[in-house]
Amino acid sequence: MPAANILGQKGRGFDILLHTINVGQLGICAEGVGVAQAALELSIDYARNRIVRERPMTALPTVQWELAEMATEVQAARLLTYETACIKDQGKSIRKEVAMAKLFTSKTAVHCTSLGMQIHGSYGYTKEFDIERFYRDAKLCEIYEVVSEVQRIIIAASILK
Repeated sequence: MPAANILGQKGRGFDILLHTINVGQLGICAEGVGVAQAALELSIDYARNRIVRERPMTALPTVQWELAEMATEVQAARLLTYETACIKDQGKSIRKEVAMAKLFTSKTAVHCTSLGMQIHGSYGYTKEFDIERFYRDAKLCEIYEVVSEVQRIIIAASILK
């Protein structure tokens, strides 16, 4: 192959590919956090404005618990994503960390949007409310840039070696 056609160092193509995939996955982590955060914000707004038995839904303990769970998961996913980005910025390998972050942020995005749909009730399934689109976006996080099942294999291989 002509030297002009080689990207990076000769014989290091696979390493470059893995690095590129890992960086892409880190972007998906950020997307998952953003989708989960948006679901939380929409759900808080909806619950504050939806009146049930002459009180806002935010007065219901079950809604409060769901919102608290969402907020906790969003914060944990955000911190895991930040930590992985910091490790990458230090020039270290993020193979295990990005697999963990992507697995967790994807699960968080799906769970938070699912809870958001629950809070929205039957309106959560209509295109009038963005929560249904966010749920579809969250599911994409699980399958885009390496599926969650492969993330588990990477994590297991890393911790069991």
